[in-house]
Amino acid sequence: MRNAEATIWIIRAIVFTVLFLGWDEANATIVFNDGLTHEIDFYIDDVVEVMDNTMGEPTTVRLLAGGMVQWQLKVYGHSQLYIIGGSLENDLWFYDESKVDISGGTIRTHLSAYGLSEVTIWGGTFGDNYFGDPIAGYEQSFISIYGGEFSADTQLLSEDFSQIVLGGDFNYPYGLYRHVDFPSGGRLTGILAMGNTIDNTFSIEDNGSIRLIPEPATLLLLSLGVVMLRRRRV
Repeated sequence: MRNAEATIWIIRAIVFTVLFLGWDEANATIVFNDGLTHEIDFYIDDVVEVMDNTMGEPTTVRLLAGGMVQWQLKVYGHSQLYIIGGSLENDLWFYDESKVDISGGTIRTHLSAYGLSEVTIWGGTFGDNYFGDPIAGYEQSFISIYGGEFSADTQLLSEDFSQIVLGGDFNYPYGLYRHVDFPSGGRLTGILAMGNTIDNTFSIEDNGSIRLIPEPATLLLLSLGVVMLRRRRV
């Protein structure tokens, strides 16, 4: 009888861990924090954390074709993440002054940037795991989007003092938009700089902002034109 009761309590403990702490908490964590470059082209059934080494030097991780991270992937400090291929099945979290470059691969759930982190999206596929998966900026993070394929449920979310910049041709004029401009959010449609179409909702909260700019080549020409005009005036 005592053995049966003990077994029941063990089962209850496991169920509590899964329901209230989540499956990811029950998994181990793989930490890259040696200041070197690592390539992931294999399956990882654990949480992955990328951190600076003890000297404050950034660690770099590259997710390649064939690589898959089943649980959360988190980047801290000044460390860097390059997503070139493969897939991420759970949430992406970026903190501090980390830098992230996404040119390929599949990101199935949330992407959240905090602190002074910088995220640049050139390509890749986003969403399809849960309803309303956001690409979200918080605090003073900076997210630039020039390409990528986004599921219909992917939402762009800017809060606090974060900014999301999109390059391309859109249904709104170029410029900076804040919460007062779209207090109830809106829907952004158009063609991104890398040629991908976009048709997704967005939300701007608190002191967040979304900036629409021409595609990079046009922007560069405009910048050069401004410089030449300044020189002529001098």
